[in-house]
Amino acid sequence: MELFDVYEGSPKPEDNVPNDPIFHFALAVDYARAAVEHVRIAGCEIIVEPIGVNLSGLNVTLAFLKGPSGESIEFFQTY
Repeated sequence: MELFDVYEGSPKPEDNVPNDPIFHFALAVDYARAAVEHVRIAGCEIIVEPIGVNLSGLNVTLAFLKGPSGESIEFFQTY
């Protein structure tokens, strides 16, 4: 679980937002690039193409797509 700070403009509990209450979640996958191609074929909008990054010594591949309610779905692969 990843928690985000509240910032100016964050939805309030009483606000009606289209993807309430989830606006982002991550899925651990074995092959991020293959997962992206699978959802692309299914018609999902890719927000961020797979990219390799180093997070404080942890090598990962990240990718983001738009979910059916507008939420951001992250594919997270470690290696």
